[in-house]
Amino acid sequence: MSVFQAAQMYSLQDANIFNIAVRGVFDDCQDIMKKISGDFGFKARHRLGTVNSINWARIAAQVVYYFKAYFAVTRRDGEPVSFSVPSGNFGNVYAGYVARSMGLAIGKLIVATNENDVPRRILPTGATACARRRK
Repeated sequence: MSVFQAAQMYSLQDANIFNIAVRGVFDDCQDIMKKISGDFGFKARHRLGTVNSINWARIAAQVVYYFKAYFAVTRRDGEPVSFSVPSGNFGNVYAGYVARSMGLAIGKLIVATNENDVPRRILPTGATACARRRK
């Protein structure tokens, strides 16, 4: 997590927000979220819901943004457009990939990242940090 991301997280003071720290990498946090999402009793007891990068509802919503942006900047159908995605996570750029798979004329999907550089670490090997640790 970058210093800026930490500052954002700790600036939220709502009564229903509880910040936690996890020793590990982003994939460790994703593993926790997947376990929580699969425990329906726990979610019901604590009235939890999530919309994060591993949630199809969020991916679907982000796909719509790609179509909206495409039609806002093109003059005709089929005109290729490339997107630069300022994100340390795959959720946003994956939505672009889904939009392209649906037929949207996306040329390149460029990932611009910071210290939260999961895409840069995954792309050369195809393995997440978590998968590499488990070997």
